[in-house]
Amino acid sequence: MRLVALLALLFVILGLPTININHNLHLPNAQSVIDPEKIVSKTEGLIFRHTHTDITMNDEIKSPQSLKDIADVLRKAESGDTVTFHMVGLGGNLESVVYILNNIKTSKATVNMVVEGNVYSGHAYLSALGGNLEMLPNTFLMFHTFSGYGVDCAQDQGTDRTVSNKEHCEAFLGAIQNQVTSLINSISFLTPEEKKAILTGHDVYITKEMYDARVANQ
Repeated sequence: MRLVALLALLFVILGLPTININHNLHLPNAQSVIDPEKIVSKTEGLIFRHTHTDITMNDEIKSPQSLKDIADVLRKAESGDTVTFHMVGLGGNLESVVYILNNIKTSKATVNMVVEGNVYSGHAYLSALGGNLEMLPNTFLMFHTFSGYGVDCAQDQGTDRTVSNKEHCEAFLGAIQNQVTSLINSISFLTPEEKKAILTGHDVYITKEMYDARVANQ
């Protein structure tokens, strides 16, 4: 397992272009999401032999490779199993958020998202879209759009494969914007006004009280 974690870190260090949805606050993190020995613990029922897995995500959401152990848990889960995510964090890599959400969507397990502290950006999208959501007292979800919002592609000079880098930049940002728009529009408890605010670059905060009231009225 440690070898897998080290290999994942090498991918991160080597680096590829990424789009992040994270907040610019700096808060201490208790543990890393790439250490499966720390984040995953299992208990097995004696009667039906169903498995419950707890996953804590309280560090920056890094590359998809760093989340392979979490994806494996979701893929290997059987019908009747439960996976509970314990969430607190500042967000991170958009590609990884989509990667985990797709693995949750195809998992046979019942997935619960428990917000145990304030969650921002990528952590908020995972919390809102990943499964049965529970927010503990005095917590909130903060949503905003991706970090490339407002990038001026006109500054990109030169060409790549006979096409201007400006055009490549605009196509890439357009694809990412469509992806983020789809995520935002999938969050049922956000109002149309809040979704518009997020997509135009504003931060939107949803407290536990706001969330509970909206769910109760749905």
